[in-house]
Amino acid sequence: MSYMENLKLIENKRAMLLELKNQIDIDEFIEELEADDTYFLTLLKDEDSKIRKLAAQILAVTEIDKYRDIILDMYLNEPQLMIRGALVRCLRYFDISEIVPSLEKEEARLTHCLDGEMSKHHKDELQALRQLLKAYRVLPQHTFTYLKKEVPMILLMPSGHQEVLIDELTWLDSKKVSLGVQVKTKDIQRLYESRLFSSIYFPLCKLPSLNEEAVKEGQVAKRMLQFLDSCHEGNFAYRFRVDCEDSVLAKKIAQLLEITGQSRLENHPGDYEIEIRLRKNKAGQGLVYLKLLTIEDRRFAYRQQISSTSVSGTTASLIAHYLQDYVQLDDKVLDPLCNDGTLLIERCKLATPHFVMGLDVSSEMMSKAKHNAQKANVDIRFVQRDIHTFEHQKKFDEMLTVLPNIHHKEKRESVERLYLTIFRQIEKLVNHQGIVALYSAEGKLVEQCAKKVKYLSLKRKIPMIGQQYLYIYEVTLK
Repeated sequence: MSYMENLKLIENKRAMLLELKNQIDIDEFIEELEADDTYFLTLLKDEDSKIRKLAAQILAVTEIDKYRDIILDMYLNEPQLMIRGALVRCLRYFDISEIVPSLEKEEARLTHCLDGEMSKHHKDELQALRQLLKAYRVLPQHTFTYLKKEVPMILLMPSGHQEVLIDELTWLDSKKVSLGVQVKTKDIQRLYESRLFSSIYFPLCKLPSLNEEAVKEGQVAKRMLQFLDSCHEGNFAYRFRVDCEDSVLAKKIAQLLEITGQSRLENHPGDYEIEIRLRKNKAGQGLVYLKLLTIEDRRFAYRQQISSTSVSGTTASLIAHYLQDYVQLDDKVLDPLCNDGTLLIERCKLATPHFVMGLDVSSEMMSKAKHNAQKANVDIRFVQRDIHTFEHQKKFDEMLTVLPNIHHKEKRESVERLYLTIFRQIEKLVNHQGIVALYSAEGKLVEQCAKKVKYLSLKRKIPMIGQQYLYIYEVTLK
């Protein structure tokens, strides 16, 4: 029996449509529609709203062009609020470029009628419209201008390293906070002279608690817009995403901000300009921070071809910073596992060495490292070699590298062998009183290997990020 015959005979059409939606043979169903779709189209006008919704959803998955306008007309005239969002989502199966104006009109109607008490069905419909229209819009970008007055901001960096940045920011009053270093200034560009922090967060407000009601009562949307408008050009909505440890709460607050933002704020997690970071302090209060992606940060722009196993630019810069008391301008530097070159490039940014060499067994990594070094305008010789067999006529004054972690048991043996090789090669490759800097999460393995090498003296062991440590050794006489 055909789909249509079953539908005509079975009294419980809602159950039948639900079963059809879940188990449809799309090719067979399309053949029936092409033969005669008269009866099925009547279901789009059924008194039962759930039957109308299910019928539209089934028609949509056929992706037959003529049903696009039928579903659009159905949506525009649908009185039942609870299914309007679902009807909008049906349209994602079609090319909607010709009907974008009609959908934008509905979006504007919903947006401009907001009173802060929008029903969940209205919210769902508006969210569905915005999601659907995103792919058909050329998104404008706001331009960050300047800060008109000094404002507090937090420079993000790992806990335990804040003093390094504070010592660098001699021109500012600064203090250590949990997220990094807090300063107050309007000179954003001067801040970016430092390579030690990863991001800038602007504290927006403190709420009595972290929930929807507190966000609404705290007028977070209004505060956001006041701040953003004071330092941006562009008369259109700001695109944002919400970063919160509670993903359900993040979604609810994002919807609330869209409503209370009066069409000036759009939740756009795939292509956002503003990141809203929500955190709860020990007292249970809600802390709201803004990260502005509209501010251009060119410090690590050279990192155009990166590896998933590479350290970040700020981590590499922090490693280089801790080496500054041990390095000389005329040093010869080697990274035996250079990856995409980030660590060597940041070492060169610290002070230009006499000669720099990077090794890696991967031709892909060599290509990436060469490209990045060229973009960074630093002179590094990259050579595709295996450190297990590498030899060099002249010794180096510095060896620095990021050692791999043991992620899988089956790779433990090869990683342990690599660590042993690195330590054995130190005597052959590094001068007396030379410096060896190793960044690793495998602390026990590093220390076990170091004990087997009697010509090494540990100068510093520095806790870095997570389980990572920076080990700085000096090569001594046997």
